Amino acid sequence: MTFPMNMIINESLRLYTPVETLREKLNAQPNWRGSAFQHIWDSLFDLWHLIMRLEYGEKFNPKRLLQGAAKAANNNTALYVPFGLGSRSCVGSSFATNEAKIALSMILHRFTLTLCPIYFLSPVVLLIVRPQHGIPSMVDTHSDTASNEMNMIINESLRLYPRVILLPRIVKHEAKLGKFSVPANTILLIPTLSIHHDTQIWGEDAQQFKPERFSEGVSKATNNNPAVFLPFDLGPRSCVGLNFAMNEAKIALVMILQHYAFTLSPAYIHLPIVMLTSLPQHRVQ
Repeated sequence: MTFPMNMIINESLRLYTPVETLREKLNAQPNWRGSAFQHIWDSLFDLWHLIMRLEYGEKFNPKRLLQGAAKAANNNTALYVPFGLGSRSCVGSSFATNEAKIALSMILHRFTLTLCPIYFLSPVVLLIVRPQHGIPSMVDTHSDTASNEMNMIINESLRLYPRVILLPRIVKHEAKLGKFSVPANTILLIPTLSIHHDTQIWGEDAQQFKPERFSEGVSKATNNNPAVFLPFDLGPRSCVGLNFAMNEAKIALVMILQHYAFTLSPAYIHLPIVMLTSLPQHRVQ
C-alpha cells in the first residue's frame, strides 16, 4: 500500500517527534486540574506519552492522517505538537516539512529504500530523538557525476546572473575598510554582480558560461575566499532558504529533464534586467 508523502512524514513525526519534551515558563499562577502552580515554575509537557493517546497507539499507520492531523487528533491540536504549539511553535515548521519532501523526492528518484535485516529499533534522546544505531545503508551507490554536474550548472548560473545584484549593509560602528574610514550609520552597497564578473577573481573568461570552474566545489573556484561568491549573501545575514532553494531547483530540473530537452529559440534576445531581482527581459524562449 502506498501513502502520500504528507501522511508518511506526519505519522513519522507523531511516533518519533524530534523534540521529546517542550519546556514553557508560566508567567502567571494558573490552576491545572485543581492544583495551583507557583508563579515562576517551569511546566513540562511530556510529548512522548501525549502523542500515544491517539486512537491507534504506537503502530506506524499513515492512514490515520488521511484527513489531516486535526481529524486524526479529534480536533485537539495539543495532541499533535511535533513543532510546538501556539506563539512559541517552530518558525521553520513549513520550511522543514518542505525540505524533507524535497530530500525524499530526490532520494526516491534514484534509490529504493529497504530496511536492513540487522536494524534494531531503539530511539535515543540526545537533545533530539534519533535512531541509536543509525540507519544502515541498503541502497545502491550510483555515481554522483550527474548530481555534481547539476551543482556546477546552477552555481555558474548564479555567478553570472545573481538574483540580487546589490546587497545593502549599514555600518553600526565606525570601522576601517582598507585605507578608508567608514562612519557609523553609513549605508554600504556590495555589488554582487560586479564581484561575480571580476576578471581578477574569475579570470579572463569571467563573462563566459563555464560550469567546469565549479568542478571541484565553490571553495576551489573562489580560492577559498567565500566573499567573492554571494548568490545567497554571506554570514549571519545569508538567505535562510539557501538549501531549500538549491534543492527545489534540482528537483524541478530533474522532473523537467525526464520529459523534455532544452533548445534556445533563434528569436531569443539575451537582455537581463533588474526588477527588484534580475530576470530576462524577454523571458525564456
